[in-house]
Amino acid sequence: MAWDCPSCGYTGNDDETLRCSCGHENLVYEAPNFNKIDGALIFVAVGLIISVITILSSFTDAVAFAAGGERFAIMIIGAIIVIIPIGLLMLLFKRKRSFPRYIKLWYLANLIVAYLNFLSIKASPDTPEKIKTLNNAIDVLALTFIGCCIWVTYFFVSARVKKTFVR
Repeated sequence: MAWDCPSCGYTGNDDETLRCSCGHENLVYEAPNFNKIDGALIFVAVGLIISVITILSSFTDAVAFAAGGERFAIMIIGAIIVIIPIGLLMLLFKRKRSFPRYIKLWYLANLIVAYLNFLSIKASPDTPEKIKTLNNAIDVLALTFIGCCIWVTYFFVSARVKKTFVR
């Protein structure tokens, strides 16, 4: 956003200094507030909340169809997997310094799981449903890869991330 000096008529940009050559300071400029979760980090928070919901719903379905000892194992695995995004949400809202590192690991772990899922479906015996399931796994892998590339890069280069997570 450009600003004009009332004394000399100089037009300054946000990227430039807040003081023009005549010595007048731009008092209208407000520095970004890094004490709250804002900007693209809101999308990260929403994504983590949605991942908790989808993990819970998928494991609820898995438990409903499991029998005997499998049911208990699925419940334990589901509890462990749902704790991770909840812990990430806590780190995010407390603005802990470790959050960017852990969220990058979370995104990379999701990519690895999607790839392993693709490989397991590819290695399974041929059935009429395999092509549909394989195409679905390819879609999930591609979307996970794109999301991982975007968010991991964001957490590496974002000035907001570096200034927000300082505790």
